[in-house]
Amino acid sequence: MTTNTLPLRFTAIVKVLAFVATLAVASGSALAADDHGNTKDTATPITVGVWPPSNISAQLEAAGDVDFFTFTVASKGQVMLAAHRGGLSPQMPTVTSLLDSSGNVIVATYGSTAVVRAIPAGTYFVSVTATGGSTGKYVLIPRFVTTR
Repeated sequence: MTTNTLPLRFTAIVKVLAFVATLAVASGSALAADDHGNTKDTATPITVGVWPPSNISAQLEAAGDVDFFTFTVASKGQVMLAAHRGGLSPQMPTVTSLLDSSGNVIVATYGSTAVVRAIPAGTYFVSVTATGGSTGKYVLIPRFVTTR
């Protein structure tokens, strides 16, 4: 089931986190020349399903740049991923994809729409890129809730 609609329990969380992400992007913290790996082999490890949750500041530095992240979950659950552009890069159209351990795309969304998907235990990858040669800063908002 591919969906771009957030479950009700995530809606309020995403609104608050989008505001926090805007503040983080606006803070102007320095980012490295290429801050995250460009392939699944060089993906930046992230943690999901912990409290307090953390957001990842990132930047697509050049046209065609792809940022890869990886995470592992020990049980099935619901994952929510959003790449929020904040106020500094509003014209940067992002594509956020959730990939399985082999690198096959499970689901992808365009823009600030969150990826929401029920997933089994395992290792996953997230890729974020921009279309049309766009560049800019964004904040990756990863969340995971265990389900029965």
